[in-house]
Amino acid sequence: MTRVSAVRTVLETDIDGNGANETVVADKTTVKIYNIDGTMRVSFSPFGDKWKNGMEIAFGDVNNDGANEIVVGANAGGQPLVKIFNLAAAR
Repeated sequence: MTRVSAVRTVLETDIDGNGANETVVADKTTVKIYNIDGTMRVSFSPFGDKWKNGMEIAFGDVNNDGANEIVVGANAGGQPLVKIFNLAAAR
């Protein structure tokens, strides 16, 4: 797991199964995914725009489709929340 707080976290993973890593940038409230050419694929707030407690993120092929899903868990201090996002279709 990677702790996300006020500092941005930048990771790379293949979220669509095409063999090329996308860049994932996360801060306290938002996750953004960029294509290999630098264009933004998608931006979302896993726990809503007002969430300020930060998050933990991880990647894994949860549904065995060959592409990594994004697993997001709430940091301490908030509700115990975990969400899984399948972004393979977000192009």
